[in-house]
Amino acid sequence: MQMETDTEKIVRWLLDRGIKAIKIYPYEKVAAKTGGTYISPADLENALDWIKRIRDTAGNEMDIALDLSSQWNLPCALRIAHSLEPYKIMWLEDVLLQDNMQSYATLARETSIPICISERLATRYQFREMLEAKAVDIVMYDLTWCGGISEAKKISDMADTYYIPTAPHTCGGPILWFSSIHTATALTNFFIMESCFHFYNFQYPYFIKNVPVPQDGFVTAPEGPGLGIEFRSEPFERGDAIVEKIAES
Repeated sequence: MQMETDTEKIVRWLLDRGIKAIKIYPYEKVAAKTGGTYISPADLENALDWIKRIRDTAGNEMDIALDLSSQWNLPCALRIAHSLEPYKIMWLEDVLLQDNMQSYATLARETSIPICISERLATRYQFREMLEAKAVDIVMYDLTWCGGISEAKKISDMADTYYIPTAPHTCGGPILWFSSIHTATALTNFFIMESCFHFYNFQYPYFIKNVPVPQDGFVTAPEGPGLGIEFRSEPFERGDAIVEKIAES
């Protein structure tokens, strides 16, 4: 199934499994076409059609988060945000590049949709700049990039002093998945954590015996030494390991 063409079927399937939030990328093709410098009324409406189908299928039982992959300029970002406001969007993620927090502050001020940033930032010092600029409503970090578990906890605690919630980014390998689950249990301002169905059901089990799988929208931190990971020995005994590239840089 493809999310864009089988939207209603996938949304019902997720709801049946207790999953109450979904993240989609409805502006990728347009950004590739225009370089993020222009979005036409027709392209705005095409993106909204996808969002409307999710909302019509799920009603208010599912939150919708949008990732814009930092591909837009500020005028386009504002135009997109204003078009989305009637649809109860959970957050707009990485709309702009993260090199100008004043522009993010303008975006956050000019829309009612929460602004979420960003797994692209590293260390608490970059996140401090973002918080001081009032550029964010939901803090997202990735443990593999922000500085690890200890740094993530410091970032979360700092965000908590601004009454800003935290949503760890986990689109990576199984050690990131385990680490993020454990970290989330120690946060006072934890909001939600994304998960990748294909990863934890089909990829991670190849390496790990005890992969945590969400049940009814919740996941339990594994017990045991360290992160509680039980590695399989078989992949490490093979000489034909395959490296999967998610994206070229």
